[in-house]
Amino acid sequence: MIKVNYESPEVIQQKASDFLKKYHLDLTLPVPIEEIISFDMGIDIIPIQGLKAVAEKTGLDIDAFYSHQDDSISVDKFIYDKRQTRYRLTLAHEIGHKILHGYIYEEVGFKMTSEYVDFINAMSMKERAKAEWQAYEFARRILIPKESLFEEFKKALEGVQEDTELCYDTNPGEVEDLAIKYYLKNKYNLSEMPIRIRLENEGMIDKRREDE
Repeated sequence: MIKVNYESPEVIQQKASDFLKKYHLDLTLPVPIEEIISFDMGIDIIPIQGLKAVAEKTGLDIDAFYSHQDDSISVDKFIYDKRQTRYRLTLAHEIGHKILHGYIYEEVGFKMTSEYVDFINAMSMKERAKAEWQAYEFARRILIPKESLFEEFKKALEGVQEDTELCYDTNPGEVEDLAIKYYLKNKYNLSEMPIRIRLENEGMIDKRREDE
């Protein structure tokens, strides 16, 4: 039975901050996650045609997987080629697995998609959900650094409020939505959802979703 250790948000934040201090100290945005992985960490990124489709046949919804055996990240080629914001989050997510779950990967070696599927299927749904949440939380915290988020959100709100075409008789919630859509998405080169989750978790905006 594969057991995933508990990692609190505070511990994940510390590990994310340590990661950025080591690989991206100046915190310029967007965080160049692909370059960090390829050049600074020396990890191969391998696009694989049909990876996602193969996994879906077994009931798994994955875009990529990290292999501890050869220190590589295999990623679905369509995501690699056509979905830049998703690709960036996917890479950061897999690095989250490497950093947070290395103790698990050390016991399991795999390079092929089928081997990864067997590895995932050996985990209970509870342990799998725990590992996925931790990896996504780490990914969001390195791509949307806490150190810059407050200031960037403040500037985004001010930008919306000064733009009469965007902000005309809108309520605070709508201003926040516009700030995310028209400013922060471009700043972080990510989709709206991970940015919204970060802002919610930092208490900068109210939570308006039922699920995390």
